[in-house]
Amino acid sequence: MFIYLLGIIKNHKMNNTHSSPITLYKYRDWSNELHKKILTQNELFMAPPSSFNDPFDCMIPKNYFLLDTDEKVNQLMEKIELKNQEKLTLLDFDSKKKLNGDFKKRFNDLNSVQKNHESLLFKQTSECYGIISFSTKWDSLLMWSHYSNNHKGFSVGFNEEKIRNSGLFGSGINIQYSNDFPIRNPLEDMHPMEDAMLQLGYKSKEWSYEKEYRLINLNADGIPKSERIIKLPDDFISEIVLGIEITEKDKFEILEIARLKKIKVYQLSKEPFKFKLLRTEIKNYA
Repeated sequence: MFIYLLGIIKNHKMNNTHSSPITLYKYRDWSNELHKKILTQNELFMAPPSSFNDPFDCMIPKNYFLLDTDEKVNQLMEKIELKNQEKLTLLDFDSKKKLNGDFKKRFNDLNSVQKNHESLLFKQTSECYGIISFSTKWDSLLMWSHYSNNHKGFSVGFNEEKIRNSGLFGSGINIQYSNDFPIRNPLEDMHPMEDAMLQLGYKSKEWSYEKEYRLINLNADGIPKSERIIKLPDDFISEIVLGIEITEKDKFEILEIARLKKIKVYQLSKEPFKFKLLRTEIKNYA
């Protein structure tokens, strides 16, 4: 299944609906040398889900506790047999009978089945997926606080359409926010891509302020660190936004890069008497 899913994601067209955001924002900290590379080298890092600060993120398993009757276990066994028909034809009657018996015996302990499934799934997910998260908002007070060094950093806006049409990413999705896990029923016949999006595309409502849009790549053999870095052309960057507390030194360095790459730059400020950010384009900084 995981090998098959590689082809599905690689060939899946990224979100091309009217709900697609126009600009994708990545909040960064100029004092972090790795963060600087988003501008100096145009680098995006496709992170393993195990590195995320939310332990639930991308870790939504199938629910094997739903297989609470012999009938449902038999249905699952029939589905697996159908998918592996060619291999099963090589077995004699006694071998098939033993295989079926061992399979049913495992499901006497659903807790163990669920635990083993999650262990394997989460290991594969962390090793094989590369994900980069963006926000569709440039003015999130919390995002500037959490990811841009308490408003001392910067944000880079990428052109979503160019990213979508680049062929550099397998899929792009708007994150859905919920109080509960989406149901992934082992018996449900769902397209592999739709099922993968249930695992990768949902987060707790507590994260809804992020308005997250994420890009996903998959390598079924595991992704070496060198392959997690994707470089984009200059024109994929549509704008740079500077935090309200950015230092003059950092601002000057970023403006120098923007000048060479011909990128628009905006400076944030506080809107008087409101918990709100304003932005003004910086002109004639060449």
